[in-house]
Amino acid sequence: MIRTGFAVVVGFLLCLPAAFAAPGSFNGTWKEELQTVKMGGEPYSIRLADGVFTCTSCVPQTTIKADGAPHALKANPAIDALAVTVLNPRTIRLDEFKDDKKVGTVKFVAAADGRTATYQSTNLQTGVTGKLTFKRLGAELKSANPVSGRWLPIKIIGMSKRARTVTYTIGDKMIAMTTPTGQSYVAPLDGRPAAFKGDAEITKVSVTLKGNTLTERDYRAKRLVKLTISRLLPGGRTLKVTWTSPPLHHYGSYEMTKEETLTHKRKATSHHS
Repeated sequence: MIRTGFAVVVGFLLCLPAAFAAPGSFNGTWKEELQTVKMGGEPYSIRLADGVFTCTSCVPQTTIKADGAPHALKANPAIDALAVTVLNPRTIRLDEFKDDKKVGTVKFVAAADGRTATYQSTNLQTGVTGKLTFKRLGAELKSANPVSGRWLPIKIIGMSKRARTVTYTIGDKMIAMTTPTGQSYVAPLDGRPAAFKGDAEITKVSVTLKGNTLTERDYRAKRLVKLTISRLLPGGRTLKVTWTSPPLHHYGSYEMTKEETLTHKRKATSHHS
């Protein structure tokens, strides 16, 4: 997703009996189920008029010429330049750059009726792709390109499995987290801060485990950028997750299912044979 803030970040809340509170129950690889994703919060606000692209909901706010050339961005930890190209009257492409290398691209297409839009992104560093639909809030702006307006995400059409998979390993009062896209940390389970690796927007993490609830706070320097709460459902095969992003005023929820290990598959096969 584009890291100017014009993106959807996709992080639950349910009380469970203590029988499912064993720390080891979180151990394993979990996959986010797209059909369970819910998103909310403030809309994304962009405007393209008179050859200038502005994103007022981005962090930091962004205003550059839409001439297809890279323009420097300040105070953005993930990218240092952005190019906006008008492909046709209802389509724009945003290319992200880091150290003079293109690292990501987004195509945003406003539907002919002006009520919805499609957002398709590719992270060129990880190969992760994503596709979402948005709905417009308010009327289409007559004095601006149709992509302009206030937009709310309504559905994730698709996203690479690698971008929605996480592995937890818990033991000896510590937790290790890894993802196929390169993010990782090893942190104590008492909330003390630890280094977060592989993500330009997150530098520190704080994790606590209380019963069946795993709480993760992600920081950029001393600023909280994301709060994620995961709770284990009865049976130990499903996590319910809620997340909030204070800087962007966004929030959401989804479910994750534990992927079966070879040992678990053999036991299941033996049971049914």
